[in-house]
Amino acid sequence: MYRYLCASIIFMVLIMIVLVKSDEKLILTNKQLRSMYDEDKNNYIEEIAKQQYNSIFSSIIGLAIERKTVGYYIIMCIEKPIHIDECIKYDGYKYWSERLQYQGNDVVKPKEIINRVIKKIQTTFPESNITKGYKNCCDEYRISW
Repeated sequence: MYRYLCASIIFMVLIMIVLVKSDEKLILTNKQLRSMYDEDKNNYIEEIAKQQYNSIFSSIIGLAIERKTVGYYIIMCIEKPIHIDECIKYDGYKYWSERLQYQGNDVVKPKEIINRVIKKIQTTFPESNITKGYKNCCDEYRISW
């Protein structure tokens, strides 16, 4: 995950060095500067989605080898086994995101990444059936094939 992020940062720095060393005067607008951050953030979000997808993909393959036809997955949420009425005060997605931040990473919106992961799973396993339920204060996805 960090390799891709570091590589993209190094690539942008190299481009900036080449541009600055050219004989022409370099002018970067605010929009251009902001888009550099946005591009890095998109790469970072895609890397997280890829990690989540890879984990689910491997699990589905493992279950299929065991002749099972269904898998249950919670994506980017920290479960808390409590009574359902207590989930109003608990946000497992927020805690997952905060844990990521604690490790020195950017803030991410779990719902955006979850949508990407589900779309990748649907694309990879087009005949599978994905339904959403709720377990321990988190959305739980049931994937059957």
